[in-house]
This record gives sequence, structure tokens and C-alpha cells, in this order.
Amino acid sequence: MNIAQCYRYFKMIVKMSPYDYLIHYHLLKSIDYLSDSTFNITEISEKVGFQNVNHYIQIFKKAYTLSPKKYQKNIKKGIYNNANSFSFFHLTISIQHK
Repeated sequence: MNIAQCYRYFKMIVKMSPYDYLIHYHLLKSIDYLSDSTFNITEISEKVGFQNVNHYIQIFKKAYTLSPKKYQKNIKKGIYNNANSFSFFHLTISIQHK
């Protein structure tokens, strides 16, 4: 199987490109870290695989319509009861409306 076929099959099965899937995975992982106030935004972006914190913030805002810092503050305030269901819902909506 060549790369183009692999890409097409992946997109057909997963319903998103490999790149979008990786972004999705990294952002979901960052939600776990954001829920744990031990880490700052720069540390979180590095832990989940972003080499540039500004790029992480930009991608996060595009996916969730708020910054990682604002999301972290909302978690502390108790606005989100189940962080993972929030993140999956918003990220799915965001990716589908590209």
C-alpha cells in the first residue's frame, strides 16, 4: 500500500486526516493536563508535543473557541463537570466545520 492509499483509507475510516487526528489526540491529552493545575501552559504544550507554545494556543483556540488559560480557569471554577466530554464535543464540531 502506498502513502496516498494509506491516507485515503485512514481518512475514510477515522473521518479525519492523519494530521487532524494527531492534533485531536494532542489537544485531548492537553485537556488532562489543563485539568491538573500543576502545569503551566508552556509546560503543557511541550508535554503534548507542540514545539511552539503560541502554535498550541492558536490551535487550541481554533478548536475550543477559548484559550487554554481560560479553559484552565473555567475548570478551576467548576464550569465543566466532565472535561473530556466537553473537549470531545467541541473538537469534533470544530474539525467538522473546517
